[in-house]
Amino acid sequence: WFLSTSLWSSYPAVSAARALYFILISLGCISAGFLWLRYSEKNIFDFLLPANLIVVLICLFSLLTNIPSDSWTGGHGKGFMGFFGHQNLLASVLIFTLPVVFVKIKDQSKKIKVFFFPLSARLAFGGILFSLNLLILIFTYSRAAILSLVFGTIVFLILNKNWKVLTYSFSIAAVLSIVIYLTPSLNKFADTVIKKDFPEFYSSRIWM
Repeated sequence: WFLSTSLWSSYPAVSAARALYFILISLGCISAGFLWLRYSEKNIFDFLLPANLIVVLICLFSLLTNIPSDSWTGGHGKGFMGFFGHQNLLASVLIFTLPVVFVKIKDQSKKIKVFFFPLSARLAFGGILFSLNLLILIFTYSRAAILSLVFGTIVFLILNKNWKVLTYSFSIAAVLSIVIYLTPSLNKFADTVIKKDFPEFYSSRIWM
């Protein structure tokens, strides 16, 4: 279906290339899910936590040193991209590697030997790492990635029937939304992330 839409597209070659890329990512995600279910006991995804940590450290280096010089102006020029060439690429790397942070730190019952520190230290490390991931993700201004994180978290909590965490999360989100709305500087920043300097959040998609 995705590929067939190029038949009536104003730009068939562009639509076909995007469709093939979407199909590749979709098949990759489905395959990764099957591999996780089949081989999770063997910890074949142990590399994802170091990968996420390396990406975060590289991004922090770029933020602190402004290297490369086009880390904020390259790509679509609307957010931070660091060394990744495009903001959406950096955001997708963060999204694909972020979930494993919680798996590796919290789940010790399956003998995932990544940390040999007390649970409190692991949770503190996980909280800091998650906060840095979230901060960099917001800096990318990648609305699709941010929406994916929110939607994925909600679906995960619903499927696991974790109503208490879901209730607390919505309460915290409501309070943060009020604080952002009432604080002019935060309100302006949120508006920039959502609209990307366009009149409305959908303005950049009207022409396409």
